[in-house]
Amino acid sequence: MSNISNTEFNFEHKLFEAEGACFSYAVGTKDPHFYVQMGENIAALTLNAIRANFGLEPDSNDSNLLNLVTSSLKFVKRIRPGDSIPNEVLNGTASWSVEDHHRQLVEIRLTVALAQWITGEQGGSIDNALLIKLAEDPDTKKRAQEGIDKIAEAMKLGKNKRKMVIDIISQLTDELSYIEALKEHFNKIKLVAVKLKKTRSKMSDDKSLSDDVDRILTLISVPLSEYNSCFKSLEADTGDILILVKSSKEKIQCIRETRDSLRSYFMEWEETAQSWAGQAIEVNCGLEALVRDTYRFVATNFPLTRSWKTG
Repeated sequence: MSNISNTEFNFEHKLFEAEGACFSYAVGTKDPHFYVQMGENIAALTLNAIRANFGLEPDSNDSNLLNLVTSSLKFVKRIRPGDSIPNEVLNGTASWSVEDHHRQLVEIRLTVALAQWITGEQGGSIDNALLIKLAEDPDTKKRAQEGIDKIAEAMKLGKNKRKMVIDIISQLTDELSYIEALKEHFNKIKLVAVKLKKTRSKMSDDKSLSDDVDRILTLISVPLSEYNSCFKSLEADTGDILILVKSSKEKIQCIRETRDSLRSYFMEWEETAQSWAGQAIEVNCGLEALVRDTYRFVATNFPLTRSWKTG
C-alpha cells in the first residue's frame, strides 16, 4: 500500500475520457469490466482486453491504475476515471464512515473489558443494555482506570506511560467501530430472512411463491452462517484486553481484514436489504415481485458452490 503514488484514477489514454466511462463488476461475477457508451449501446471490455488492444505497457501509469481498479472494486461498486482511490487500497483505513453511537458502544465494551480483566472476571457475550449499565457504574470506571495502569506495567511501560495505553485503546476503538457498524448492516440482512419466513407463512397457498422462498432461504443459509462466524471469530480473537493492547498492530490488521471482507459482501445486499426493510408482509403484487427479484438476486450472487470464507 505504501508504494502507491497515485491517489486518484487519473488515466492518460483517451479511451478513458469516453462518455459514460466506468469500471464495475460484470453482473453476478467478481470480474472487473470497463463500460463505455457506444452510440445507443454500452460496450464492455475486460481489463486484459484494454491492455492488449490499446497498447498499454505493463509498467505504464494506466496499466498500474487498472491493477488498482481490480483491488478497489472490493470496496466501491463502480469507479469512474478521476475518482479517488479507496483508502483501503492506499493505507488500510476505511473509505466509509461510522456513526458516533458505534464508537460509543466500543468504548463501553472496552471499558467493561478492562474492569473485568483487573478483577479476573470472564467477559463472555453481554447484551448492549447490560454493557451500558455496567459501564456507568462508578466501580467499573475505577477498575477500568486501574486496568490501564496494570496493562502499562505488563507492557513494561511504567505507570507514567499510561497515555500510550490510552492512545492504543483509542486506536482500537476507532477500528472496532467499523465492526459495530457492520453488525447493524448484518441485522438488516438477517431481517430479510425473517421477512421471507413470514412471507412463506402468509402466502402458503401459493405453491410457486412458497417454493421460491424456500429456495432463497436455502441459498442464503450458508453465507448468513459464514457472516455470523466471522463476527464470532473476531470477537474471540479480540476478547482478551491485555493481548489486544499488547498485540495491537497485529490485531488491527486482523480487524481490517474482517472489516473489508464483510463490507465487500454486504455491499451486494444493500439494494435487496433496503427493499425488504420497507416491505410490509401483505399479499399483493409488490410482495410477489420482491420475492421473485430476491430469488434472482440470490441465485445469481450466492450459488451454493460459492466460497464464503473471508480473507
